[in-house]
Amino acid sequence: MVEVAGVKDLSDKTVQKLIKDVKDTAHDSAERAHFLSRYIDEEVVKVGGKVTKQVENIKTLCAKLTE
Repeated sequence: MVEVAGVKDLSDKTVQKLIKDVKDTAHDSAERAHFLSRYIDEEVVKVGGKVTKQVENIKTLCAKLTE
């Protein structure tokens, strides 16, 4: 009976460690996803600004050509 209790305690400790590891991994993944999302948003804004500038330059060029 003592061996069964020992195996149960060991199993419980292993399960608790696994639960903690899964929570830590989930937290790390959520943090990485957050930073990746922020990076993507910043890059989209940068590219949007460049495209807007290029469109304005094209409009200016077209206006000069039509004059």
